Amino acid sequence: MLAVLVLLLLVVVLLLCNRKRSAGGGALRLDLGDVVATCQVVSVEPVIRVYDGFLTPQECREMIQLYEPELKPSTVADDKDHTINKPNPNRTSWSAFCAPGKPGDLVERIEKRAVALTGKSLRHMENLQLVRYTPPGQHYAPHFDFFHNDPDSQRTVTCFVYLNDTDGEAPTRFTKLNLDVVPKAGRACVWDNAPTHGKGHMLDRSLEHAGVPVKTATKYGLNIWWRSLPFRT
Repeated sequence: MLAVLVLLLLVVVLLLCNRKRSAGGGALRLDLGDVVATCQVVSVEPVIRVYDGFLTPQECREMIQLYEPELKPSTVADDKDHTINKPNPNRTSWSAFCAPGKPGDLVERIEKRAVALTGKSLRHMENLQLVRYTPPGQHYAPHFDFFHNDPDSQRTVTCFVYLNDTDGEAPTRFTKLNLDVVPKAGRACVWDNAPTHGKGHMLDRSLEHAGVPVKTATKYGLNIWWRSLPFRT
């Protein structure tokens, strides 16, 4: 039964990627309206997809320039109720939330592409979050993106966008899968943290991941998260 479900999910992934082979032969192409990204499935169970070309190099630079002045020390949800965010030594980056996009601006373009990429609703999307890891040693220890107390509005889907190259440093490491996703400007990595399962959500603990410490390179990224219930009015 599990094998059948995995096969069906892989078929859906292939459909999402538009079934168009790239010139390189291995990747698939996905038309996001104003850009065309290439898609690779880097893990089948659980499904993790990597899209190159989700953002242009200019858009990556612009996103950093716009929101870097707003960066503050990152926080994590409190262990007890996940409604209070506090600094934590397990996450030593800096971050800033970006206000929802206005018609025609960069944030709106990114939001629209993220919706096209995942098929998820904009109303369920959290505000984009810029993150920065600076050397030496800033990192995010192994963690899950879902909330452990399984609230009514669970964090279900993650799309993490890399805004610069790091020459192979500081990958996103899926600790239980022996899988590293290396930062590349404009690359997006997508996975389901808590697929719908009956009346609730099945928390996928195989998706524990970490931001490996940076050594010499500064790493910029963009968190895009969806909730199970509407997040925006």
